Amino acid sequence: MKKTVIALVVGATFVLSGCNEPTAQESATKGQNLLAENNARAAGIEFKAALQRDPTNVDARVGLGKLALMDRDFSGAMVEFQRAKEQQELLGRDAQMINELIARTAHRSEDVVSLMALDGHGNPEIAYYQIVRLTTEGKTQDARELFDSIENYSSAYTALANVLVVASESSPEEGMRLMPDVNDGYNDAQKSEYALLASGIALRNKDAGKAAEHLKTYHEINPRDYERALQLSHILVKEKQYDEAQPIVSTLKSVFPTHGMISELDAIIAYEQKDFDRAISSATTALVSDPNQTIPRLILAYSAGSNGDPKTSLENLEFVIDELPAEHPAQRLYIKLKAETGELDGMADRALNLKGETTADSELLTNLGLELLMKGDVDSAKKLAEKAKNIQVTGDTRSSLGLLQLSIGDDEAFNNLEKAFTNNPESKIAADNLATAYLASERYEDAFLLGNKWVTEGKKVEGNMLKAVSKARMDQGEEAKALFNQVLTDAPSHFMARAGVLEVEVQLGNYEKAEERFEEWVTEEGMAGLFRHYLSAIKAERDIDGVKSALSHFDNLVSTGKVKSEQAYLLSAQVHYLIGEIKESKALLDKISREDIPNPDYWLLKSSVNEQVKEYNTALDAYKAWQEIEPNLPLPVIGQVRILAKQNQLDDAITVLDAAMPNFNNQIPGRIMRMQLLIEKGDWAQLASDYTRLPVEVKSSTFGKAIAGVIAVRKGDFAASEDIVPVLKDYPNAKLLRWAVAGLTKTPRLRGKVVPLLESYTENNPNAAGAWFMLGNEYAGTEQFKRAIGPYERVAELIPDNAMVLNNLAYSQLQTGDISSAIKNAKKAVDKMPEEGSFLETLASALIEDGRPGEAVALMEEFIGKGLKANDVFMTTLERARSS
Repeated sequence: MKKTVIALVVGATFVLSGCNEPTAQESATKGQNLLAENNARAAGIEFKAALQRDPTNVDARVGLGKLALMDRDFSGAMVEFQRAKEQQELLGRDAQMINELIARTAHRSEDVVSLMALDGHGNPEIAYYQIVRLTTEGKTQDARELFDSIENYSSAYTALANVLVVASESSPEEGMRLMPDVNDGYNDAQKSEYALLASGIALRNKDAGKAAEHLKTYHEINPRDYERALQLSHILVKEKQYDEAQPIVSTLKSVFPTHGMISELDAIIAYEQKDFDRAISSATTALVSDPNQTIPRLILAYSAGSNGDPKTSLENLEFVIDELPAEHPAQRLYIKLKAETGELDGMADRALNLKGETTADSELLTNLGLELLMKGDVDSAKKLAEKAKNIQVTGDTRSSLGLLQLSIGDDEAFNNLEKAFTNNPESKIAADNLATAYLASERYEDAFLLGNKWVTEGKKVEGNMLKAVSKARMDQGEEAKALFNQVLTDAPSHFMARAGVLEVEVQLGNYEKAEERFEEWVTEEGMAGLFRHYLSAIKAERDIDGVKSALSHFDNLVSTGKVKSEQAYLLSAQVHYLIGEIKESKALLDKISREDIPNPDYWLLKSSVNEQVKEYNTALDAYKAWQEIEPNLPLPVIGQVRILAKQNQLDDAITVLDAAMPNFNNQIPGRIMRMQLLIEKGDWAQLASDYTRLPVEVKSSTFGKAIAGVIAVRKGDFAASEDIVPVLKDYPNAKLLRWAVAGLTKTPRLRGKVVPLLESYTENNPNAAGAWFMLGNEYAGTEQFKRAIGPYERVAELIPDNAMVLNNLAYSQLQTGDISSAIKNAKKAVDKMPEEGSFLETLASALIEDGRPGEAVALMEEFIGKGLKANDVFMTTLERARSS
């Protein structure tokens, strides 16, 4: 009974549920209302529910098509609209509204076939889409005919179509004048078309702001039209409306995370918002598709610079800098970064070509001029100074410009130096530069007066120091000493004042007093560095014996423990090294027990000393420690490569170089060194590969042309050997020499250059055994045996045990009648290679000429009896010996 009741309840529930279930049309209508409220998800559920109950429901099918169209799923939308149209026509109902939706879908998806298959006559929306296509294709007459069929319809599409037709028939300007005003009666589809047409007109009128406003309207209605969203973003970024562009670009980036243009726009926005990490990330993504794009490279350069990474900044600028105009701000950044790395080649010309200079450029030009001056490029420094002074110069830059002008002999130097100081007497830069300028120009009186001024202003120590230096330069030693001592009264541990006293005492000939004060001060903690200044003063006034005496005094202070610091050992070791006392230098370095010394000078000296005494493993470790401290410095890497190459560990040398090169600001010297290692290794295939990656300026250099010559000779272009010859003067390499000789020898018109090349090479490289051997062969090959003897004898001195050399020498001596020498050297060759028949044949020929054919026969028959190979020349000589 209980089960029956439950069953009845359940059954009643089903009946009630069925009674309350909405019809298909009710679900379709509800879906339409939800769609009008922009509740797409709920609308889709209702449309699908309606079609489950009635697959023929046209409203539900149309609703699903509209949802697909909103999602820009054009194929899905077209399927639903076509099904709805078929059902509508089966029911005998008008399908015009559905045709409009089909036309809208075809228009937006650029499905020309489906669009033009419809009849647009009398239907403004369909006709408009078709007129867009016809005017685009230049079919003005067809567009006019179609427009005439809708001209009397009051529709937004009619007004828009009129604009297109008139623009096509007469001119775009005429069409633009007919552009209607949008009104509240427009539906979303009409507003969208209006916005697109209006934005196009605005862009034609170069009114980007207006175009952006219309595209914003379109984007609000069609947020999933990513192509138009990208266009809008691009305009907003170009108009510097970064905050408005960001949410649109962020959405695009979430949908298309690797899209180049979207990533580029995001990088621009991030940079302008000072989000440099995001800017770097997006710019890097943008470069994946095209590594040579300018804007992402510039964003990477500036963002990396803002993040304190000048190396990455410079690397990215290198890609694009030559494509940028002279007035581009990146030119300034590039020059600044190159100057900071010391890579000044071409920077003067680039700076001189800058356009649109500002006050900030005067600082750039001045600093670059000073850097070039330090490199010895006076002409460029003069040109930069001239350009800088024609720009408004202010502040400390005026002082720096004055210093530059002073260095190049410009009469305006002191005008700028003194004005800079007068305008800002509190500026330490201006004051120091003026003092430096006075001293450098030997205007010691002016320097002294400037020191007096500083003293009266309360800067007693600085002022008295300047006065003391001025007096010392005027050879007024006693007065200078008094002033230095005044400084020491106010600042008892003033390092430079102590150095000044020592210098003056030495200049005055008070060597014992200088030595006494040196010992007093140098034993104080942190004063070991005084030794360098003291020694410099001794060196200027006395000979090498004076230097050695001072060094001995200092060593005694160190050895007795009066001076206790690792710096003292290092200073002494450096001096011993400089005066050629390598063992003494090494002994002092060995007393420094720490292995974690962060001083590059220590590792430089340790590596150099141990390399000289041929303790290569210790030198190698020292170079490695130095490299850890200064990973961007090439010198410790070059040292490692040099030692490994000396030990013929060429692969290890290349590995060390390859690992270090990414840290170098200028990788060209490293690439050249790598190619030199490949030459030593004889890896010609890899050499050819490396050559392809060389910059143009290196390829056009003497070295680059030589490598190209080797590559060409290996491919059979022997005349290219001419390009190898010039490099041999500065880079005497035996392997390159062999390629040059091989190519010249095989080229008839160049054959005569072989001997002069070898003669010049051996003259400049007297220990090049291979070159001497080739020269001897060249002489012998043209039967100049007398001339061949000298080169062969030189090779025999360099390589005493080479049987081939001894044989060739013996043969040449035989040909010139020096029989005894020929027999002696031929015997040596046979002793070293008794199985070589040609060497025995030379000895036999000499014995025959010496009247000893029997010995020749005995030796040759013994050779044959051993089963060793004898050629025709050997057998002919044997017969000659027998017949003699």
